Amino acid sequence: MFNFSQFEKLSKGARDEITEETLQEAANGSPQPHSIQTIIAQNRDIAIAARMTSKPMLFKRFRASEDGILFTEGDTKSYSGADIANIFVDSCKKFGSSYYPIAGDWRDLSVRQLILFVKDDGAKKYRAYARFEVASIRPGSTMSKAEMANLVDVSVLAHCTYKSILEIRLIDTSVDGLPEDFLGNRSGKSVYDVAFLGSSPNILVI
Repeated sequence: MFNFSQFEKLSKGARDEITEETLQEAANGSPQPHSIQTIIAQNRDIAIAARMTSKPMLFKRFRASEDGILFTEGDTKSYSGADIANIFVDSCKKFGSSYYPIAGDWRDLSVRQLILFVKDDGAKKYRAYARFEVASIRPGSTMSKAEMANLVDVSVLAHCTYKSILEIRLIDTSVDGLPEDFLGNRSGKSVYDVAFLGSSPNILVI
């Protein structure tokens, strides 16, 4: 659960916004999207918000050999953002936990959750699609044989460049269980106001 020690690790802008909205909520009784009360009620924590591709991608299909080497048999498949997100949802459901490749080094940022965002066909904005607990983070640009064994489809690994691997466990995918908004840590504003307008697909949020 989000607590004071996590609050202290946020940027000044994010702390100021949370404090202001918490005071507003206490003063007028109207729930605010980023008050302490709302953050706790929505089970939010310091998280990586990861945007899936907004356009279908045509990938060659890959499989892992017995020694953990990726190889392709030449067939291709179109992957939407939801298709890619579902690789990790289905992997966690099947194996209990899975592994998510991501650019950058996130070890010193107190990350506790990963939220995958998807822009559906015809949708005007990204929406939270699945939320995971981050059990551990390790540096690495390749996955081990054991890690790949916890993925229902390893094709995505052959088509991305990554520097870290997150061990993840599924928290929820339900519409009612996922918050409608998150606060960007750097901007101290809604991800839809600033953060998601940038080019980086991965940002730190609360």
